[in-house]
Amino acid sequence: MMFDPPRDAGGLTKESALPQLSAAHGLPEPNERYLDMRDGARVRFAHWPAPTDSRQGAILYLNGRTEFIEKTMDVYGILHRSGLDIWTLDWRGQGRSSRALDDPDKGHVTDYQHFLDDLHRVIREATDLPEKKGRTIMLGHSMGGHIGLRYLHDHPGLFDAAAFSAPMIDIAVNKAPLRALNAGIVRLGLGGTYALGTKPFRFVYDNPEDPSDNGDLDAYRARIDDFRILTHDAGKFMEIERMIRADRALGLGGPTAAWLGATFRSINLTWTSGYAEAIETPIMIVGGGRDSVVVTNRQEAMAKRLAKGTFQFIERASHELLVECDDVRAEFLTSVAAFTGIQIDLPPIDISGCVR
Repeated sequence: MMFDPPRDAGGLTKESALPQLSAAHGLPEPNERYLDMRDGARVRFAHWPAPTDSRQGAILYLNGRTEFIEKTMDVYGILHRSGLDIWTLDWRGQGRSSRALDDPDKGHVTDYQHFLDDLHRVIREATDLPEKKGRTIMLGHSMGGHIGLRYLHDHPGLFDAAAFSAPMIDIAVNKAPLRALNAGIVRLGLGGTYALGTKPFRFVYDNPEDPSDNGDLDAYRARIDDFRILTHDAGKFMEIERMIRADRALGLGGPTAAWLGATFRSINLTWTSGYAEAIETPIMIVGGGRDSVVVTNRQEAMAKRLAKGTFQFIERASHELLVECDDVRAEFLTSVAAFTGIQIDLPPIDISGCVR
């Protein structure tokens, strides 16, 4: 059953800013709805239809851990102006979808099958993607790329191609000692605690005397070392924090021990014999040379195992290629267009917020 978002969905107290943000990025009024899952979770999704006379296909965008629909608005604008329908969603436990724990700062899931089941229901019951109106492309980032890979394995034939930005093919801490320690923490009934070394959400720019102070570009340039692990574009990062400051429900802190255990199991599943080789969809994986969030050389190894896989490398990119400096983002989107067979009309490059 689909329904409009209730006031208490995920602890939300504010109206969504998605209509206003859509207008600011040249997008039409979004179809922003919620899908009620069988276990009671509420998953938000959004759709921007392209004009019929210029439509060339559809993009399903799957975002990463901690992310939310609003974060990538300028990319939706680029793709929509190129004649593409845009579909996307907030994973359960983040964005404006419902949270599993009383502490909404904790990123929590016990099994990635929940993500896969949610995605399948959204695709089949809330979108027209199965109707295959033009090219149908999956675009995924980080955790979204990992979930997308698993979805393509389980549901072949729906997408014509997929392109993954810095997908979570593996993470550096996926080692036997930490897996064992984390599993012990979960067995003790502490799966809802923060995973070792993680903590609640905090803003990079924070004025304790004025919590509403957004900071300016110079302030974020001065703090580049605090977020260059994600992006070198201080302007884009500043806008993301402004969105969260305006709607605190969009923020998310560290993952729980249960999330980490589920992530270990899901990653290791994709590396079992024959798993990648069974995926029929053509997939392009693009990694960043300055990415320390996920393991780039494992991305290349996975691409070689895929039946129709290819790997590309952008040396100057950190983890978030779609919110990186415009030259990096343009290189990524140009590669996406060439690989998937769609046309993407890129705007002029502006690197005024870039700090390298």
